[in-house]
Amino acid sequence: QDWYSESVRQLRENNFEFLAQYNKNFGDDVSLAVNLGANSRQQKYANNSMSTVGGLSVPNFFNVNASIDRPNITDYEERKTVNSIYGSASVGFRGMVFVDVSLRNDWSSTLPADNNSYLYPSVTGSFVFSELLNSSVITLGKVRASWSQVGNDTQPYRLGLAYSSQNNYGDLPAFAVPNRLNNPNLVPETITSTEVGIEMGFWNNRLGFDLTYYSIEARDQILDLDVPSTSGFSSTVVNAGLLTNKGFEVMLTGKPVDNPNGFCWDIGVNWAKNTNEVVELAEGLDNYLIASWGPSINAKVGQPYGTWVTDGFVYYNDEVAPENRIVQTNGLYERATNQTYGTYLPNWVGGITNNFSYKGVRLYALVDFQNGGQLYSVSNRYGTYSGMMA
Repeated sequence: QDWYSESVRQLRENNFEFLAQYNKNFGDDVSLAVNLGANSRQQKYANNSMSTVGGLSVPNFFNVNASIDRPNITDYEERKTVNSIYGSASVGFRGMVFVDVSLRNDWSSTLPADNNSYLYPSVTGSFVFSELLNSSVITLGKVRASWSQVGNDTQPYRLGLAYSSQNNYGDLPAFAVPNRLNNPNLVPETITSTEVGIEMGFWNNRLGFDLTYYSIEARDQILDLDVPSTSGFSSTVVNAGLLTNKGFEVMLTGKPVDNPNGFCWDIGVNWAKNTNEVVELAEGLDNYLIASWGPSINAKVGQPYGTWVTDGFVYYNDEVAPENRIVQTNGLYERATNQTYGTYLPNWVGGITNNFSYKGVRLYALVDFQNGGQLYSVSNRYGTYSGMMA
């Protein structure tokens, strides 16, 4: 029997925006730039699909109306609106001191009416101290610091209980209770970032570096948590968790060859290390399952996000040869269940970029590399599959 389906998916986003700008210099010392704006973002997603049930009543007549039994029909639509106002100001003093502040407020239709507002405050400052130096060595010297906070909403229709339409039960209409228990008390997610850095350039920028340290905290993340099926639901929506990221980023730049009328060579080397930790989850929960297909990817308290949990082997407690596995009397290795094997996240990443130019002709060469990140490999009669645990 033939089977036939039709599906139409549409996604539309409209943005209505207002922006006003003001710039003024007060003598030669002070500069001011101010922005004030508003935005309304309206999204609509629609999915209309139909498929035959029991096959086609006429072979090779591909029409849903030719379904032997009542066809399956999906008619789904979701809407989301986020209204925003925002402003920013930037003040500069003598080309040395710069301060930038901004504030944005969003109102999201996907959050409860009394908790649908969240702010985006930020402040950034920098000091170009090389302007105070009279040095033939130091071309640029700048220190900077910033703090910001960002809110986040969720997907539509995660607040109240909504029934979904089903195929008729005989002559009677049918509706189903969803498997997910929505939460009318959700609050916005909050991400707070702090960053400090220093940038230096030497000998007319023939050599330079940029060093950055950052710290990021994500709170009140909106998660789907599993609940006992005896509740009548398989999952519920909650605000939970504290996730932190801390790390360093280093960029080294150089011009080994700088001939304006001939061959030039620019090189850049970057290195970054991020330390990620799941500090807490929901009350009474120390593990959140992200994905599973044999091994599983998890958010475990005290571990990095994306920790692998799977079966492994039991080893002898032997300092000389700790890699020796215990063999059972049946000749098979003894297995250990639900073992933690690190994360797919690398210990650090880096790269080298080369830019060669000669009389208007440019050649770029890039090398990326990373250290760490656990791999998962499985063998069967069809061969071996291996890849990043991601």
